[in-house]
Parts: sequence; C-alpha cells; structure tokens
Amino acid sequence: MNTSILQVRLLGNLEVCFSDKKLPLPATRKAQVLLAYLVLHREQPQSRSRLAELFWGDRPEEKARRSLSTAIWSIHHCLADITCIRSDQDIVQFDPQAGLWLDITEFEGLLPRDDFSSLQTALALYRGDFLDGFYLLFFPKKENF
Repeated sequence: MNTSILQVRLLGNLEVCFSDKKLPLPATRKAQVLLAYLVLHREQPQSRSRLAELFWGDRPEEKARRSLSTAIWSIHHCLADITCIRSDQDIVQFDPQAGLWLDITEFEGLLPRDDFSSLQTALALYRGDFLDGFYLLFFPKKENF
C-alpha cells in the first residue's frame, strides 16, 4: 500500500493514517461519521443543507448548519496539511482526485476472487463491522448512508 496517500479504515473502528502515521480523529462522533460519509460519497458534491438535515435534522436549520461547519472544521484540523476536503458556502466534498486507500473498497474487490491469497488478505482487512461502535443510532436516515 502506498503510504503517501490517505488511508481510511471503516471496517471496525474508524482509523485515518497518512505516511504510516495515525492521525487524530475529529472531535465528535458525528464529525467522524461525517468524514466517513464524505469519503464514501466522494464522487458527488454534498449540499450543506442536505448534510445539516441528515446529521442534525433535530435542530433548527441555522444551528444545524453551524454544527456542520464546526464538524467540517474539526475534520480539516485533524487532516492538517492534507488537502482533501473541498467546501464552500453551499457544498462539501471529499476530493475524488485525492489519493485515497479505503479498506472497504479493497475488501470488496478481494471477495469475488476465489484464490486463497485474496481471501487471506480480505480476512486481514476485516477488523470488525462497518463503522463498528457507531451504530448510527443518531443518524435519522440510515438508509441514506
């Protein structure tokens, strides 16, 4: 695996690494899940209004948008000098051109193969359930994940 790209592990506990160094996670659980969501949906820009509704739909719109901005700031802070989150006043997107290794993509690519080596590699990648420990209970629209 190329270590000069961002490595995101979603199987088991969320883990983010760059250059073989484990990076700190965003401060809140929702910010961590937001990072995972943006990575998984990196091909499509996400509207701030939709994200605010999806993650903070139980709050008034202005407060939800403020919470979203804080979560995005937290993600930027954790990723430090790695420029991979695009955002403006209307949209947020994980840069689809950014170098990224994602365990779930690798895992899914190995499963259809029927050779023993691929299955061993897939087994090694599987560190637990998808976003284990998050349960997505606070996520009002789980089917949108």
